[in-house]
Amino acid sequence: CASLDGDADRIVYFHVLPTGHISLVDGDKILSLFALFIKEQLNLLAGHPVKLGVVQTAYANGASTDYLKKLGLEVLFTKTGVKYLHERASEYDIGIYFEANGHGTILFSEEFLRWLEVRRSELASTKA
Repeated sequence: CASLDGDADRIVYFHVLPTGHISLVDGDKILSLFALFIKEQLNLLAGHPVKLGVVQTAYANGASTDYLKKLGLEVLFTKTGVKYLHERASEYDIGIYFEANGHGTILFSEEFLRWLEVRRSELASTKA
């Protein structure tokens, strides 16, 4: 499930356990799920090297860092705070960051978006 948090500046993901309790999905898990999904999609779009980076802080769960590295993703660390995470993530074609509290985003470079549009057009023309 998903819901906006109290001040509507992030989406909070959660699931309801059989006991009726709610289990929140933390930022490390959100980051890992997005990173895995994007990596899988990029594998389908062969033909252009895409620089995919994940940025975390010292507060990140070490198991999530290990998991991301095992996926072959580049994981960087920066100071705590969205300002620092955002700055480092913007250095990539696709940069992903989420703090443990769930604040975060996925950044797509203009160059990558242009390439993706060309690729979409190419794929559309082969179906015609």
